[in-house]
Amino acid sequence: MSDYPWRRTLARIFNSGRARTVILSGNVHDLLHVDGKDAAGSYVPLIAYLASFWGNLDNTMMVIYEVNEGIRFVRESDQKEFSRAYDQWGRPIERVIGGRVVVRTKAEGAAATSFEELLDATRRNPTGCLELLRAMCSFARMRDERTSAPFIAKRLVIVVEGADLLLPNAPVNQLSDAMASRLAILHDWFTEDAFVNGNDSVILMAESRSQLHDRISRLPMLEEVEVPSPDEAERLSYIRWFDTRLPPERKLRAWSTLEELAAYTGGLSVRALRQLLVGAEDESILPGAVVDKVEQFLKSQIGDDVIAFKRPTHAMKDLQGNAALLAWITAEFIPRVRSTDPDVAYAAAIVGGPIRTGKTYIFEAVAGELGIPVIELKNFRSMWVGQTDVAIERIYRALRVITKGIVLIDEADTQFGGVGRDVHETEKRATGKFQQMMSDSALRGRIMWLMLTARIHLLSPDLRGEGRGGDCIVVVQDPEPGSPDHHAFVQFMLKGRVADEIPPEQLERIHELTRGYYAGAFQTVRSELKAQRKLRGRDLTVDEVVEIIGNKVMSDTAKTRRYQLLHALVNCTDRRLLPPNSTDDVREGWKREIVELEAQGIR
Repeated sequence: MSDYPWRRTLARIFNSGRARTVILSGNVHDLLHVDGKDAAGSYVPLIAYLASFWGNLDNTMMVIYEVNEGIRFVRESDQKEFSRAYDQWGRPIERVIGGRVVVRTKAEGAAATSFEELLDATRRNPTGCLELLRAMCSFARMRDERTSAPFIAKRLVIVVEGADLLLPNAPVNQLSDAMASRLAILHDWFTEDAFVNGNDSVILMAESRSQLHDRISRLPMLEEVEVPSPDEAERLSYIRWFDTRLPPERKLRAWSTLEELAAYTGGLSVRALRQLLVGAEDESILPGAVVDKVEQFLKSQIGDDVIAFKRPTHAMKDLQGNAALLAWITAEFIPRVRSTDPDVAYAAAIVGGPIRTGKTYIFEAVAGELGIPVIELKNFRSMWVGQTDVAIERIYRALRVITKGIVLIDEADTQFGGVGRDVHETEKRATGKFQQMMSDSALRGRIMWLMLTARIHLLSPDLRGEGRGGDCIVVVQDPEPGSPDHHAFVQFMLKGRVADEIPPEQLERIHELTRGYYAGAFQTVRSELKAQRKLRGRDLTVDEVVEIIGNKVMSDTAKTRRYQLLHALVNCTDRRLLPPNSTDDVREGWKREIVELEAQGIR
């Protein structure tokens, strides 16, 4: 487990000379497995993991720069070797002034400063450390004029921790003098021909490339390697490793197998998984506690206002009306949501229809029926430069390791930006990244995207296209007056609200009063009947029910709702969900009606 695929990718980049600077992004603050003295090995931070590979190679000097600790060599012997070579050079790097390394020649008569003193002088000076690292690379490429032998026969591998803290992404005119100096140092260093064509390498650690100043992150000679979140196999390996180190009386106790525990913990880092296991050493681990931990962790990483976990308690049996739609969901939709076969499962679906038709309630019931967690995304377009990109990258990392889930985006037309010329660059990137996720074949069969909107025409054509939401566009309609659906909603509205059996003539009157009602309207009246029942302290009489319904006036949204329905109908991808006899001529009529409504100012 200790040699991760991303580490091999990083090694191939450096060994081939394809790039000399790599941004190591993603799950860079986690623990990783290294082989140890015993067969089980141990889990260590990323820098220690990298050092376990490059820090022991005979032809490599590994140098670490940590913001709070300064520059250090992984092997003390390498530092002594570098220091001896520096002394032989005879043109000492005398001191650091204002962040710039001053190189003096013998002719100037400068007193030599030892390399150790130079390291100590720059320890609390980030700008000076970066300049010194650059100078060390330059020095390592030099040859002794007397012997023509290189001063340093080994290659340097330099790891810079917290690169985003040293040089955050901000407009140049907002950078401090020190940060502007660091920008110049890194730009000159990474674009210098001698470095690009040399043998030394630099690893910049940052959770996201977008957090690093774009003057550096967008350099064409830089590459990026992502450290992914631990997948199910890696989580299971850690759980077993953790369990083997516990005494017999404190072994892990879960509601099921350790394999199922690993499946439930999708999205957790190893550090977060360790916290869950440590907290459960003296008690049984239950599914609810695991789900709570995953939710807590992802919220801490992505933001409380960006991600929410829903646990629907209702299922298909709790739904009213919509008989044709519910039959289609049962026969067609649920089996494809349940499936883990990429050839069967939907990548994404869009649910359209007028406001307050019960879209969210219906499709949460699907998740409740299947016992699949619902991850709701919202407010992911941050006002801060770079934060939107970071949030989306964190979402992507989490989704790639979740075993099964539904990503719900309500009011999708407002959550997603467009891609046109007048759209802000941040919104374009956000929409583009979500489209990329929806098209990711690795997620298909594990993650389904469910976009709900009353204004489907405002979603970008790319989101409505095939391979994304366009594979399955569903329409939720209002019940036709007098139809079985309408009758079912009336019964739902009256259930538990009236004392006596309702005579046929009164029931017909209620049906007439509720002509044009939709799911939300029936729910509103149902709530009003409940309130009146509590105010009066008794069940309502039939006459009182009829009076309350007759006094209720719904807001004037009929034309707007019709406009929204027409757009959902013309975008629907399954004829079984359309009204009977919806021929091509009928569809053309819907389009003409849309134009007529727009001429009246309806949008």
